[in-house]
Amino acid sequence: MDPAFVTALRTSITRLARAQRAERQRDPQALPVSLISALSTLQRLGPLTPTQLAHLEGVRKPSMTRALATLAERGLVIREHDEYDGRQFIVRISAEGLAAVARSRDIVDGWYFRRLRQLDQQDLTDLMRAGGALVRLANETA
Repeated sequence: MDPAFVTALRTSITRLARAQRAERQRDPQALPVSLISALSTLQRLGPLTPTQLAHLEGVRKPSMTRALATLAERGLVIREHDEYDGRQFIVRISAEGLAAVARSRDIVDGWYFRRLRQLDQQDLTDLMRAGGALVRLANETA
């Protein structure tokens, strides 16, 4: 494997991540990426305990507790008592939370559509061919 390729790939992915984060933050109603990530996980997996969500998000439970308090205060998640363990509670995404995730995705997708329209057909073909490998690469590290 060519080290220059690895460096170029890493640099490009990092720059894309920064650019999409910056695009998302231009929205005055935008949530921090960490909160959108937690909401997206709840959307994808359904109701979870704060401990489960913290583990999936790669943060400590106190950090997740603070994030969930913020999300609950804004009406983006709903806390419910765990029917199996009265000491725990379960968190699920609300309709407002689903809308916040959709808005965030629409903003970033719009940015990608605008950027991709600037590329020529060969670049688009190359990206479409590489897309599956990038998905596999991202999923293996998650």
